[in-house]
Amino acid sequence: YVRTAWGNNARPSAGPGDVGKARDAASNLSMLSDPNTHCKPIENASLASALAPGSAAQQALGAINGGNFLSQISTAIKDTRQAAPNVKPADLVNGITAAFCPRVAAAHLTRAEAAQRLGNFSMLVWGQLNQKGGHD
Repeated sequence: YVRTAWGNNARPSAGPGDVGKARDAASNLSMLSDPNTHCKPIENASLASALAPGSAAQQALGAINGGNFLSQISTAIKDTRQAAPNVKPADLVNGITAAFCPRVAAAHLTRAEAAQRLGNFSMLVWGQLNQKGGHD
């Protein structure tokens, strides 16, 4: 679209509005897709139960602060694994990230800042999961 909009005579590969439609479709796939909280619900039933409000894993996530990120993530992984032992590693990372998302949404960041924070968080979860030998 940009190429043809700037006067290049090549055949258009996208038209006006196509980029916006693609952006909307992509945002619906991201963690930040709920219009109210900007957080996607956990779809896996066993993960949703393991990470429900009041669960041990959710309490570990709620206790995260600047000085204990990695230890609390490790605790959340352990607690989630105990409550949902058959969950695949990628689903575990996505579930814990989704459970942490409301804290990010409450921080009143821009969507870009929130996406970056969630991305960084999910990388920390994946790193801790691999460090602990918790992935299949």
